[in-house]
Amino acid sequence: MLNKIKGKHSKPIIPVTLKHGQIELDVRAVVDSGADYSIFDARFAEQIGIPITRFQQLEVKGIANSITGNLCNIKTKVLDEFFEMPVLFVKNYSGPFNILGRKGFFEKHIITFDEAKLEIKVKTFDA
Repeated sequence: MLNKIKGKHSKPIIPVTLKHGQIELDVRAVVDSGADYSIFDARFAEQIGIPITRFQQLEVKGIANSITGNLCNIKTKVLDEFFEMPVLFVKNYSGPFNILGRKGFFEKHIITFDEAKLEIKVKTFDA
């Protein structure tokens, strides 16, 4: 399945659905090939009923700083398909965007960036 997202954003931002039980939450996230993990604000986990404090706490280091959160495997939907993905939920997250990182997302999709057209193509791997 192919989804071509085009717009005036200078960042590759795509729609994402987070799911826990029967509760779904639609959010947006930037596709970040430099991020090991997907990172979302902990308030989204609270909104769908995930008790993040029951999950492993993990510190991840970036280029300029580190961030600590709780790593949860959750159902996530991109391109009308749900899949399990590890997400680091961070309390008081100050990042400007939720982040889709390599673990769990890039492993399941082919991502193509077209900077000239401000376009991102996301395709699910064929089984």
